[in-house]
Amino acid sequence: MEKNITYNHETNKTSSTGGRKLHKQLFYPSVDNVKGYIAGAIKNKNEDFQFFSSYDGDVWGAVSNIIRNCYNPNEDDGDINVNFLFNAVKEVAEICERIRFVKHLSTTNKITYEQNGVMFLNTKHADDQFIGTGKLTADYEDGDADCYETAGGYRHFKALEGTTVTYRMNHDLTFRCSFDSNCVTDHYNNNIGGVSTGNGTTTYEVGKRVEKRGVTMGREAFNKSWKKQLAPITPEMIDDVRMIEICNEFQPELTDAIMNPNK
Repeated sequence: MEKNITYNHETNKTSSTGGRKLHKQLFYPSVDNVKGYIAGAIKNKNEDFQFFSSYDGDVWGAVSNIIRNCYNPNEDDGDINVNFLFNAVKEVAEICERIRFVKHLSTTNKITYEQNGVMFLNTKHADDQFIGTGKLTADYEDGDADCYETAGGYRHFKALEGTTVTYRMNHDLTFRCSFDSNCVTDHYNNNIGGVSTGNGTTTYEVGKRVEKRGVTMGREAFNKSWKKQLAPITPEMIDDVRMIEICNEFQPELTDAIMNPNK
């Protein structure tokens, strides 16, 4: 008899006419499906997660562990979506790296930042995701391609060296770095009958049209030695107390496993 396999989005499980199911961590797994498992493995000092990181070799080791422990060939049915599992595990690994970064930033690495002129303050800011300020160390230029959806329109922005940068922490513990930037060119591409007229360009002097721009980065937002920065930014003030609080609020399982390994 041919089996009908369906997916229940409420239970995150497959079911078939044979009554067999595939573990939710194997069928189109997401970050939410695997991070509890990984947190438990880290907490229990599982060897496969001893050096858990976003390097592909470490991710594949974790993927192998999850499949070995969650797949039962005598009971499970359906395909294991390895690509989805790999991507979910890698994203969790990146979150773990950010938690470790915050942990070291507030302890062993704090003195290095202080020696480089960075202040550590508990700000009690009105924006509960605010975690610091910095500045642009060089001019930064970016733009919006086809912002008018006219097959050729664009905007060009330029933020100046020394501009103040605001750091906010996202739910995945990446950092949103925002700053004022100057729109210097706004081009609306007139498109008549599929033919570009090239008209509609407005140029502005610096300071005439200022808009809030930004980039989202990982640990490199605070230290460019991790990898190339999307924008040239250096921190000046860090609220490490709030950073730890946000880690606990947004990623409690993983934060507990990494911040409190012996509890």
